[in-house]
Amino acid sequence: MPIKKSAAKELRKSKVRTAKNAALTGELDTIKKHLLKAIASDKKDDAKKLLLQLQTRSAKAAKSHAIPANTSRRNVSRLTKAYNRKFAAK
Repeated sequence: MPIKKSAAKELRKSKVRTAKNAALTGELDTIKKHLLKAIASDKKDDAKKLLLQLQTRSAKAAKSHAIPANTSRRNVSRLTKAYNRKFAAK
């Protein structure tokens, strides 16, 4: 339990930030899951929309330091490769 007023405020700020970051990462995980399902079931239009959505949300999460920048780039790169492997030849 914090004793000083500033320590109590930092604790409140930390709880808010943790909740916000958890929500962002959860949203990214959901988008990734839906994207992989769309790629597996040959839904090119849905997959394209989800890939664009993932790119923007992932960049915003990295910008706000919810996830590391390199993690964001790696995830987008891997999922873009998966999309291209599935739909580029067709």
